[in-house]
Amino acid sequence: MRRLAILAVLSTLVPAVANAGGGREPDIRTADVDLFYRIFDAAAGHPTAEVLQRDYIDGGSPGVREFIKERIVSADRLAARIEEKPDVYGRARSCASALPEAKGRLKTGFRKLAALYPQARFPPVTILIGRNSSGG
Repeated sequence: MRRLAILAVLSTLVPAVANAGGGREPDIRTADVDLFYRIFDAAAGHPTAEVLQRDYIDGGSPGVREFIKERIVSADRLAARIEEKPDVYGRARSCASALPEAKGRLKTGFRKLAALYPQARFPPVTILIGRNSSGG
């Protein structure tokens, strides 16, 4: 019964993803995390809103620019959050070392989903650094 419920939900969601230009093979993108930490390090942990806008948001992937609309909101708010909680951003770097393994697990999960639902198509998945306010 549980499997049927999951497939019922997927049958309504996955076709919309297929129409959004998603591919058959999962594309998990993590380059924005590296970009963020290059900017963070260059600013000794205190990047300005201007630098974040220019180098991280404008210079990042389409995923960053899309995510900012709903969750990050602005470079000003991201810079303010980094100043409020610099230790959170410093500690989050350790998570970056787990990204290759996480990327592999995500791909495995998507492939299993595709085996259950052959029409599935997957949009790119972007892993990035935000305002520590979501798991989007």
